[in-house]
Amino acid sequence: MPKKVTYYKSLKVSYIKFKSIYNLKSSFLIKIYYSLIIKKISLNTIIKHIILV
Repeated sequence: MPKKVTYYKSLKVSYIKFKSIYNLKSSFLIKIYYSLIIKKISLNTIIKHIILV
């Protein structure tokens, strides 16, 4: 039973970390998307950005 509890706790922690990272990434992607609309950057640049982040 204690093993399960620690497992769920670690799951929760990793979920919170994932959420914060995801929020950062999504905001970054939104910025790229808007800059794409403005500057019409090529797809390759976006893919490179996503790989770098």
